Amino acid sequence: MTLQQLKYVKCVAKYKSMNKAADELFITQPSLSCNIKRLEEELGFAIFIRFNKGVEITEEGAGFLEYAGRVLEQYDLLEEKFIYKGEKQRCSICIQHDFMLARIFFNLVKETEADRYEYRVLEAEADKVIENVKLQKSELGILYFNKFNEKSFEKLCRENDLEFHDLFSCGIYAYVYRKHPLARMKILSCDELLKYPLIVYEQGDSSLSYMGDMIGVSECSKQIRVSDRAVMQDLIMELNGYTICAGIFDKEQDNEDYKAVPFATEETVRLGYIKKRRIPLGSFSQQYIERLKGREGHVGK
Repeated sequence: MTLQQLKYVKCVAKYKSMNKAADELFITQPSLSCNIKRLEEELGFAIFIRFNKGVEITEEGAGFLEYAGRVLEQYDLLEEKFIYKGEKQRCSICIQHDFMLARIFFNLVKETEADRYEYRVLEAEADKVIENVKLQKSELGILYFNKFNEKSFEKLCRENDLEFHDLFSCGIYAYVYRKHPLARMKILSCDELLKYPLIVYEQGDSSLSYMGDMIGVSECSKQIRVSDRAVMQDLIMELNGYTICAGIFDKEQDNEDYKAVPFATEETVRLGYIKKRRIPLGSFSQQYIERLKGREGHVGK
């Protein structure tokens, strides 16, 4: 049994005709028919019933095609990831939910000089970031951690054969719309935000705590959980809401529509990245890490 034979079976099943499938595959009809026949002999059952005007798949053939289709899908994924056609630059990054981490990614893409590229960025809760890097759906994961979840974080990395690289610590900020009543404040306390709704990314069953837990805002009476960035921004704007973010930015990056105001707290979070052991990072991921390192001198503390 060969991968080529599986492709032949899939094509014949699609067109229900040896002649049409042969035209699609750019081979002769006798050659296609011979390959299918050899596969059927190897399997010990008929995949197709032949008629003068075409073919029909047998019950056993349908079961075989279902499994063959899964094999071909996996092959396509393998080919896409590892068999580069030309000089296409590829990268897949998974980041913990945070406005600033996403903006750094967006800005780096704008500046890329690659003629052809395929970049993927996924925002997720902490446990999901670890899972994506573990399964190599993402080659790089960016995470926050703190004194409350540090031990759990280290344990998860060890169990999943991941390398962890600590970058730096940063302060905790409230992210608000520019017209928010508190947008011009130089520093905020939790009490000042109590009457405004806290907009939180859904954390699922994550065992790694949310940074809002560190400053006490997670227990506020007004709280809306979302899973979409656009919805979050609309709620922050329309309801005078706010969310929590880390201070990895400088004044030049401040968005004219949204403001980040520091909390009056001594608490900080640490930023780091994870990767699979023994697997090198691609050039874009390395550039992203360097861009993060460049924020160390500008973080809010």
